[in-house]
Amino acid sequence: IRWFARAKGFGFISPWPRGPDATEGVDSDVFVHRSQLLGSDDVDEGSRGASLLAGVPVEFDLSVQEDGKPCAVQVRQETDLNVLCRVGSANGPSARSVEKAGIDLKADGGHSVTGTFAGLVAGRHGMGGAEYVGLHLAKDVASSFQGRELGGERGAKAALLAGFQRTQHGFVQYAQRLSQNSARLWLSAETSACSALVFGPDCEGKQ
Repeated sequence: IRWFARAKGFGFISPWPRGPDATEGVDSDVFVHRSQLLGSDDVDEGSRGASLLAGVPVEFDLSVQEDGKPCAVQVRQETDLNVLCRVGSANGPSARSVEKAGIDLKADGGHSVTGTFAGLVAGRHGMGGAEYVGLHLAKDVASSFQGRELGGERGAKAALLAGFQRTQHGFVQYAQRLSQNSARLWLSAETSACSALVFGPDCEGKQ
């Protein structure tokens, strides 16, 4: 599961990479609706998806929506407790995880290092902004590091700021394409983020 919005009743599944002998499938994210989640007969449809945290492994059959895009049907959740314990924890109804990303950047000495970017986004008066930031911030930050000459902590701070500004600009552009009422709700929502960029090694080879 890439993410699943319980309140809206849908989400997306990221297929695992196929091996060389695997059958043909899809390489992009697959839409999944709550109605396709298989569960016990005594569980009402509205409660299904409550345990679908990001990272939960599932199996599904592939179908096609009316617009021709792929979708998941007959979705079966992995019940191996040993696997589920490594998935993570729920963020609650007012928070979204920022998708993790590996980022290539330069240290103070100019040599290349690899960092990991992650974060958590919280929304007030609506979750539209938090969901947008959670899905786009890591990609925008990674793009802001590309081709940047200034390295080290100063360079990282400048790139992070540029990444946040890019996400903010994209959010405003997206809202402007919505209806007047929807745009007003999106732009009035408050969104706060807590993020971290961890990178190494340093000039002495230490992480």
